[in-house]
Amino acid sequence: MATRVILCMCLSICLAGATWAKDIAVSPDQSIQAALDAAKPGDTVILAPGVYHQRVQINNSGTAELPITLRAREPGTVTLSGAATETPVFEPAGDDLYSAPVPWEVLAVQVDGRNLMRYPSVDELRRSTVGRQSGPMEGYHWNAADKRLYVKLFADGDPRKSRLYISDQHVAGRPVATRASDPRGQLVRALGSYAAIEGLKLHMAPDVGVLIEGDHVAVRDCFFSGTWRGIINTAGAYALIEHNEFTGYPY
Repeated sequence: MATRVILCMCLSICLAGATWAKDIAVSPDQSIQAALDAAKPGDTVILAPGVYHQRVQINNSGTAELPITLRAREPGTVTLSGAATETPVFEPAGDDLYSAPVPWEVLAVQVDGRNLMRYPSVDELRRSTVGRQSGPMEGYHWNAADKRLYVKLFADGDPRKSRLYISDQHVAGRPVATRASDPRGQLVRALGSYAAIEGLKLHMAPDVGVLIEGDHVAVRDCFFSGTWRGIINTAGAYALIEHNEFTGYPY
């Protein structure tokens, strides 16, 4: 009889624990941050396919048995993007160059999946040289004086006919390690412990794709593109990084 009572109690505790966890569905027109802030241990925030121009923080902590998870509903179909939401309006600027007004410093430019080299000056971009060295035949330069973005593409390419992305507004100046903790500097910031980030595409983060500041954080099955630094663990705590792909490091 005592054994039966103990078994019933254990079963009741397990079932009660299972009821804690829930799925929180989010679509591209909804706030990921609101879902993460509402998440409790064991909950999974599930993102529907699409592009999310959002930067988020995992503030809450899970447990070893019940982590908080941020997951794509279908791996590889969800993009967190740090790219500007509007494409600049380019016009010819002579010598195969095109220019467009952009009021913030541009740290990265992607054209049809290619990352363009950042040239130190318009003249060097025009000549495809850096000092006395030859440079790539395509690239870009953001001119602080007139706040314009200058672009030169292969084979006299026209950026108006290409799929072009530029980095959005960011932490002032070129990203460096001391700015990693600035909330504008990353796409996902994991402050809480016992959390998981799974199946996401992280595109053109201003500085860091995923910044880990909590303990026992897992990042798996994610794809990083056009991001200065993919994953940084500033806490020096345990982190599990597995089955991720990193490509398109900006020049």
